[in-house]
Amino acid sequence: MVSTSNPTIKQAEQVLRSRFGFPSFRPGQREAIELLLATNDHPRPGVPPEQSGRALAVFPTGAGKSLCYQLPGFLFDDGLTLVVSPLMALMKDQTDALVKKGFCAACLDSSLSAAETRDVFSRVRARDIRLLFVSPERFNNTRFIQLLKAVRLSLFAVDEAHCISEWGHSFRPDYLRLSRWADRLGCQRRLALTATATPRVAQDICVALNIPYPSASVRTPSVRPNLTTRITSVQPTGSTETLESLVQPRVDLLVSRLKDRDPGPTIVYVTLQATASKVAEMLRERGFYHAACYHAGMKQEDRKRTQDEFMANTKDALVVATIAFGMGMDHSSIRYVYHLNMPKSLEGYIQEIGRAGRDGLPSICETFACIDDVPTLEAFIFGETPSRAAVGRTISELFDGAEVGSFIEYSTYDLCFGHDIRDTCMGQILAQLDISEGCLEESTPYYGVIDLRMHPMTARRWPPKGSRAAKLINLSSVKKSLITVDVANVAENMDMNYGQVSRLCDDMVVDGYMVEAKSRKLRHRARVKMIPDDLNAIADTLHGRLVSIQQRQIRRLHEVLKYFSAKECQTLHLANHLGDEYNATRCGHCEFCLNRGVQPVKIWDAVRAREAKKLDERRWALIQLEDIPKDNPLLMARFAAGISSPVISRRYRRLRTFGSMSDHDFNVLLHAANKDCQTSE
Repeated sequence: MVSTSNPTIKQAEQVLRSRFGFPSFRPGQREAIELLLATNDHPRPGVPPEQSGRALAVFPTGAGKSLCYQLPGFLFDDGLTLVVSPLMALMKDQTDALVKKGFCAACLDSSLSAAETRDVFSRVRARDIRLLFVSPERFNNTRFIQLLKAVRLSLFAVDEAHCISEWGHSFRPDYLRLSRWADRLGCQRRLALTATATPRVAQDICVALNIPYPSASVRTPSVRPNLTTRITSVQPTGSTETLESLVQPRVDLLVSRLKDRDPGPTIVYVTLQATASKVAEMLRERGFYHAACYHAGMKQEDRKRTQDEFMANTKDALVVATIAFGMGMDHSSIRYVYHLNMPKSLEGYIQEIGRAGRDGLPSICETFACIDDVPTLEAFIFGETPSRAAVGRTISELFDGAEVGSFIEYSTYDLCFGHDIRDTCMGQILAQLDISEGCLEESTPYYGVIDLRMHPMTARRWPPKGSRAAKLINLSSVKKSLITVDVANVAENMDMNYGQVSRLCDDMVVDGYMVEAKSRKLRHRARVKMIPDDLNAIADTLHGRLVSIQQRQIRRLHEVLKYFSAKECQTLHLANHLGDEYNATRCGHCEFCLNRGVQPVKIWDAVRAREAKKLDERRWALIQLEDIPKDNPLLMARFAAGISSPVISRRYRRLRTFGSMSDHDFNVLLHAANKDCQTSE
């Protein structure tokens, strides 16, 4: 390791060769690292001295973003390099790879046991760890914040940084808090990384993390020239009877491609988890016996096995997956990426096709475009935004009886079901109350109940009388071989905080008194900083923001549909969307160019026709006969369109007319529901 707190680019080049084994930097890497190495005394051109050592790197998937924090992590010996990433697979894989290079790296994630977590904390305090990977949710943990305050940070790196921006295609509320902690922890050097960002999103990222824009922004072309991007139009089936009948035409096309093209590692992306399982099964029935599926609903060990087998098979690996597959995966020779369903956004599409051909060899990316996908894609969007009344009720419940300076407690699960709001949207409401409105400050969440499982009677050991462990048992419910610990009750009676109760339970396992400790009933805590004078005004503001996010998501979906219907070079279209420099009018490797300038598909025209479709009064009358609330127009419209919500999923999803009007534009259904609700008042 280079022993200097102000390393030079020459030293960076030396480490690149000696530690990483690369003869030279890839495009953009040198520029990004030079920005990070700059100091207040020697800032880069156009960068104010107080913002030196900061950069935004917008590199396509597989272009070497991780080197931009890994290499500085080798160079900086004056503190800890902290990398924030939502991708657990990436954190684990990179930690293992860095350790093999002799670098002291670790990750903190939910898979670690309590003892393993304590070990990482101890090693960070002892400066035995130089690079630490964490998820954004970790910043809700008070012990973790105290740890960071006790050490010096040499670099604060944020991966998937587009999640900071409400204009981004994957906005995450937890990312909003990162800019605040970057300031509070006093870290001068900051790095934001993303594979895709429009100019508006790039500017948002830089404003949030106080990075000079555009002087400290480094961007390389998003679509590589070795990728052939094909678009095949698929006629709508008109069938909603079974999932198999809906996807059969596309599976037929996919099978013909797999047979006609040379073998190679292949990813087939779909929208729904059920589709991934069904298509993999259909492919195996057609002779592709090695076809596997991958989605977030699978067990972690099954997902890991699928990914490991895909990585090991460099000849004809085949995985049908949702977008979760491939994030942070280091596979350079993927030859084919198929989109059996259309993507949700152009940014997501670019990331997914970017997983092909990282080795620079020719690769094919093909999308089967069909209007049948539009209702499902819209469902993801319209299912998110709650009613204004639901937002108002949520805020009223949170502040009911609250006092400034006190702590309020709540269950996100109960809030979501009680007010019919999805958990992602509830997270946005809570984050906005914290970050934007300054009303709440979230603290470390805790589990309300811990179940301690005892050893069999023949091997049972009890803690000494009078010990804290014995007192905890006396305050808990003991039934047969299970001790149920009410964390709040124990904390109050033993003058402990919630974290100490949790650690005491873990210690009882380590000391051999218990077999295991399992936590449940997650509770969140927040300190009340101020109580708004007008709760209705706050509800109006927050609901307005949620509606704006919904409108931007709809525009992003429309951008996808227009892209597949574009009457111009698709590569040029993507470059213009992302603000990339592209000097040619035709690329020669997209559908438009290969098809001699013929418009690939006319799906946008079909969507416009669908939006103009009038309400089917006969089917709407059947919706009205169902035993669903008639005073909630949003719920009625979602039910007719087949869009789930917490309440619909639990109570109404199995009714026969659920989703029976998914071929209608959602706004047509919402207008009809509003009209009916007003009539019934």
